[in-house]
Amino acid sequence: MRKGWLYATGLVCLMAACTGTPQSSADGLCSIDVRYVLLETTDSCLIGGNPNILLLDKQIAVVSGKNCFLFDKETGKFLTKVGHVGEDPEAYSGPAPTYNDVDGLLYFMRRPATLQKYDMQGKYRG
Repeated sequence: MRKGWLYATGLVCLMAACTGTPQSSADGLCSIDVRYVLLETTDSCLIGGNPNILLLDKQIAVVSGKNCFLFDKETGKFLTKVGHVGEDPEAYSGPAPTYNDVDGLLYFMRRPATLQKYDMQGKYRG
């Protein structure tokens, strides 16, 4: 007999939880605008799997493998390759840029403890 009351109480609680005032779809949902930009890739700017993307003011920086590419943010057109990994004076250690919006330059780490600067046209700046 006790199990019967327990089941009945559980059923009443379940029914009470399922009823209520329905919300209108305008109140319950939010809208997110999604913008899709098709990137122009050629033989000189192929993007591999799992790229890292950095959205800048007017460009999109894409890091893929050991390369960093710049694309136009509006059209997706390939602009330039930025620097290269290596040991020469203009090279960086890894293609993971940080953007400085004050001077508009991309900074790359150069081991052991220096930075390499490049502008938005891919030119070396020190």
